Amino acid sequence: MLPGVPERRSFDYVRHGTVDLFAALDTATGKVITKLSAQHRAVDFRDFLDEIDRQTQPGLAVHVICDNLSARKAPVVHTWLLAHPRFHLHLTPHLLAVDQPGRAVVRAASAAGCSQPPAVPVSALAPPCIRR
Repeated sequence: MLPGVPERRSFDYVRHGTVDLFAALDTATGKVITKLSAQHRAVDFRDFLDEIDRQTQPGLAVHVICDNLSARKAPVVHTWLLAHPRFHLHLTPHLLAVDQPGRAVVRAASAAGCSQPPAVPVSALAPPCIRR
């Protein structure tokens, strides 16, 4: 400790790592699909997308809302998304205004071609990303 510098953490502080949590919600049935990943890898995200694909009806469109997880940009995920056109990625902006989450949901739903906004409020939904 230097004089005049505040203490940042206690001497016995131990960090036990982080975990990626993936979760999917079927808004019609309330069913939740989850996956935990101890490592930050794109193949884990792709495997989660595979799990969603297996557990949802083949004719349904699947809208995936992603935060700034870098795994979504990996070539393995990009290739998987191109092979599964019913999956649509929506990205949350980094600086979404706190007072406008409801407007973001309606705007994204209408941009995605939905006749009604999602039944479950999603506070940080952005217009769909265009896959290249």
